Amino acid sequence: MFLMLNKRLMNTAHKAFSLFEILITIAAIFIFVTLTIPKFSFIDKFILQNEVDKLFTTFSYLQQKAIAQNNVQELIFDLNKNGYYFLEKGNKKFCILPNKVLFGVLNNVLGPPSSPKKKIKFPISFEKLNVYKFRVIFFPDGKISSGSVFLINKNKNHLMALSCPVSPFSCIRKYKYENNRWVSLK
Repeated sequence: MFLMLNKRLMNTAHKAFSLFEILITIAAIFIFVTLTIPKFSFIDKFILQNEVDKLFTTFSYLQQKAIAQNNVQELIFDLNKNGYYFLEKGNKKFCILPNKVLFGVLNNVLGPPSSPKKKIKFPISFEKLNVYKFRVIFFPDGKISSGSVFLINKNKNHLMALSCPVSPFSCIRKYKYENNRWVSLK
């Protein structure tokens, strides 16, 4: 009986981890996490893309609303509040950008996105109302005032734009800045 009990104790002692094995495992996990965390910037890119898509949808909505109601619609960008608003049933509908997204541009980027020629100095090129506010006008004939708005993530490593170019007909275009050039998004 004593021999059987002794064998059981010896077998269970070998099934446990030593302190050295635990430390090696923790060190390996720490190294893995340290190397992969920078790869998670795709989340910042996703949030930025989502905001540009939301703004694109808002532009399309206001364009269609202007046509359907046969009256001018306006969208106001407010840099002070890091957002934009428009009137909906007589009330201001505010859309505040998430903490990780800002109006802004990266250094030495050329624009506008469609035919980049000059350094972009300011994040919004629509009609300036004052230091902090800019206006986009949506006309009953479907036209939209021309300009661009540039959005960056807080880490300033992703840049996207929404643009309404000067043309006989109005269109809304989305762009992302990738590998030192503008890429049109469908």
